[in-house]
Amino acid sequence: MANAPQKNVERLNANLAVLLQDVQGALRGERNFGVENVIKLRGTIEEMDVVLRKYGDLQSTQSDSAAELQLYKIQLNQLQTAIRQLRIMLLARKSDLQALLSHHTAVSRWVGVLNQTR
Repeated sequence: MANAPQKNVERLNANLAVLLQDVQGALRGERNFGVENVIKLRGTIEEMDVVLRKYGDLQSTQSDSAAELQLYKIQLNQLQTAIRQLRIMLLARKSDLQALLSHHTAVSRWVGVLNQTR
């Protein structure tokens, strides 16, 4: 039977896996990744930080824990890559929205001038 720290690591790995799928789904355009997801992600990572600080020797004392910690590292690397891609996607979307806003502003001014000439 797994001890409490190992169960925490397993639970947090499962949570992180779901959040990683959410990020990847957002990158594929299949779902949204909003503020609530960011809050969950931050909470999961902060909780894992507490577990690692408290039980830093897990990897050296239990092979099952070592495997779970290795999985956590792998997921963090995947998440880091996905978040970089998400950031690039959001910057591109921001640029598109700024261009649309500029276009909308120009059209509004044109309509205003047109209405004044009538």
